Amino acid sequence: DYPWMAEVLLEFPEIRVSFDYTSTLLKQIQDYLSGKAKDAYWRVSEKPTSALTPEERAFVVGRFFDINPRFVAESPRYQELLAKKNRGEAFGDQDLTDLRVLWNLLWINRDYIARDPGLQALRKKDRGFTQEDLNYVLKKHLELMATILPLHRKLWEEGRIDLLTTPYYHPILPILLDKEAIRESNPALALPKEPIAWLEDARWQVRSGKAYFQALFGKAPLGMWPPEGAVSQKAAELYAEEGIGFLVTDEAILGRSGFPVNPLTLTRPYRVEKDGRRVVLFFRHRDLSDRIGFSYSQMPAERAVEDLIAALLEIRRQVIGQNREAVLTLALDGENAWESYPENGNAFRRLLYRRLSEEQRKGTLKTVRFSEVLGLPSVPIPRLATGGWAGDFAMWAGEPEENEAWDRLSRARRAVLAYKEAGGDPKVAEKAMGLVYAAEASDWFWWYGQDTAFPNNPPFDEAFRALLQAVYKTLGKEPPEELFVAARPPIAPQGAPGRVKPTLDGKGEPEEWKGAAYLPD
Repeated sequence: DYPWMAEVLLEFPEIRVSFDYTSTLLKQIQDYLSGKAKDAYWRVSEKPTSALTPEERAFVVGRFFDINPRFVAESPRYQELLAKKNRGEAFGDQDLTDLRVLWNLLWINRDYIARDPGLQALRKKDRGFTQEDLNYVLKKHLELMATILPLHRKLWEEGRIDLLTTPYYHPILPILLDKEAIRESNPALALPKEPIAWLEDARWQVRSGKAYFQALFGKAPLGMWPPEGAVSQKAAELYAEEGIGFLVTDEAILGRSGFPVNPLTLTRPYRVEKDGRRVVLFFRHRDLSDRIGFSYSQMPAERAVEDLIAALLEIRRQVIGQNREAVLTLALDGENAWESYPENGNAFRRLLYRRLSEEQRKGTLKTVRFSEVLGLPSVPIPRLATGGWAGDFAMWAGEPEENEAWDRLSRARRAVLAYKEAGGDPKVAEKAMGLVYAAEASDWFWWYGQDTAFPNNPPFDEAFRALLQAVYKTLGKEPPEELFVAARPPIAPQGAPGRVKPTLDGKGEPEEWKGAAYLPD
């Protein structure tokens, strides 16, 4: 979908769209293309079935159904394999080959499958695949990946799209600046115990994201999408100081900043200023954005598009008399929605762009880039509220295991600072600090807490703890024992704990261990 979202715009020259690419995603694309990186799915896909270890075979069965059920339903063979897994039956070599081909094939946008005879043949074949078939699909992945950056660069240079980026590792910037931001977003949330007020880290994240983007595209981005839409007064002032021209966040922040949320207020740009520097803010219309992200996939494309066009025209009717330059922002997670749509949402997007083009020719609606409307009059915000697209920061802090993760990060960072202050090797300290920056990414904390059903996602906890362990190892220190224990909510013991009175005679009698219990891991 990354190349297709840009490529489809070639069919609609009047349409303007803005894309946000995080630095880490851009780096992953570069690393995949250069051969520096391969994820676990890729490694077990390129391996001949006969060479897979028992652990790798289990990984394929366990993880290669990580795809929208809509795609499984389109393939009789995929349905057979899912039924086999649900029955608990063993997978043979052909099963594993077919499963890997189908998973890698069906993640490719339908348009690309339709225009490639080889992929089209595999789609029709549906079963009985070979390793050569699998290698062909993987080769197509790389070919499509190689088009992403050049195509976006071309469209940006032509003025048809805007490109935005984020602070480098996608951190919740307001929390890095001051942990009190957690409570500012929601007074009911508990705070981590350790200190968090890392202005220099926040500045590094903004500057590094901007610099990496400029190195790839040849010029700096005008704006940024704050990770998770998270903003605060302090964060907005930092963005302004670093020369970021605009930010995009959620309408809830506008309401919490003291403004009514209605069509008239949502169609104006706003600004935060400090010491003569300003950053413009656009607040997205949450309902319409979420309709695209979550609702329209369950409707016929024609009905969904007309619903959206009607809503836009109604908003225009309400505001155009008072504001001839009204700008409405629709912003959503551009990569997650489309797998839930029939045909990857291709029909919906084509029809939407066609209808918007028609309205544009009528003079009723016009798509614009953010950079085109930066010069419009903006409303000053005396004090920007703290929060993000979810409203508060409860998805990333507040629960015991989330706060424990923040505390562990804070202690690891303190170890780096102590090493520097003790006269340690600057290069070692820089490397260790780089690991700390990576551990500040928002998604580590997203997966903690009962709001995301943790501990059902232990790989994220394991990877986070491994990152913090690497900080200490880089400094030549033993990682603390806490980093070998999962950050998780309290677990009820299995059994009935009581006093045990074993006789140390080399014999285990049931009565001796009557009060024993254990904690499941």
